[in-house]
Amino acid sequence: MARRRKPLSPQTWLFGLVSTLAIIYISYQARVAVIQNFGEQQIARTQEAMQRIQQQQLERQRQAQQPVLHQAYAPQQRSMSAQEIQLERERVAQQKEAMRQRAEQERQKNEAWERFYAPTQACEAPESQARVDICTARETRLRKEFEQRWAAGKFSQPSGA
Repeated sequence: MARRRKPLSPQTWLFGLVSTLAIIYISYQARVAVIQNFGEQQIARTQEAMQRIQQQQLERQRQAQQPVLHQAYAPQQRSMSAQEIQLERERVAQQKEAMRQRAEQERQKNEAWERFYAPTQACEAPESQARVDICTARETRLRKEFEQRWAAGKFSQPSGA
């Protein structure tokens, strides 16, 4: 004959409910902390990459200006004529303008990419490595499509994304 369980007392039942809710809350907080940590790491990596890019750009600018400064202002075997100095200044101005135009084009391209690509909600806070892989593949596919459209001068919103 099966033995019947004695019904739980209200205190025992309430303790079990509170314990269950506490465990659920703690696990929720742990997940939020993991996701937040992942986001902070992504932000830190992005900022480091941006700083490296800025340092590289500054270094390129310094290298581009260094020979010009050396040629234009360093003592030389012979003195430069006024016409040569003017030509050198024009060349430096053209280089600066070309660099400014490249920077502006890069800024426009980055803005266009931001308008073109919007990560899905699932990709903003991926829950698994499989989701990260899917999101990375999607971003790569859209980046290729964007680059092709940008190169062709036919930039518009993504198709079938």
